[in-house]
Amino acid sequence: MPRGAGPEARAEAAAVDQDEEMLEHLHALMHLFKAQARDALAADGSGLGPMEARALGYIARHPGSTQQDLVEHSGRDKAQIARLVSQLDERGLVERRADENDRRCQLLQLTPAGQALQRRQRQKRRQLLERMLADFDEGERASLGTLLARMRHNAGA
Repeated sequence: MPRGAGPEARAEAAAVDQDEEMLEHLHALMHLFKAQARDALAADGSGLGPMEARALGYIARHPGSTQQDLVEHSGRDKAQIARLVSQLDERGLVERRADENDRRCQLLQLTPAGQALQRRQRQKRRQLLERMLADFDEGERASLGTLLARMRHNAGA
């Protein structure tokens, strides 16, 4: 900043620096979380990739969802999701059954093996989150959750 800059210029520069620092923190946290989640996934010996693990998580949270629901949630195309669901089905982690109201539509749910794997993965993710939030009190955790949801909404997700 030039010498003798006025208070408005100094305040603007401080705001820009604060925004840049916040973006850097977000970037670093995303990469750190993804790397540690990937490492935990590799260590469990399941052989699942990150997208397969996310799909299992979604189906666990939304039993009876469809491939189209998974397409919309993941932002992936129909062909990618169809292959992914087929792979999970072949591995015995997901089962598909026809929707009684629309026989063309298949509803997804986890098999017992898929549920067991999902429980182990959820536990690893919780351990990672606990490390990241170790010194946060309940109010801070609640505020962070609210703020992250607002950021996601504002970003269009």
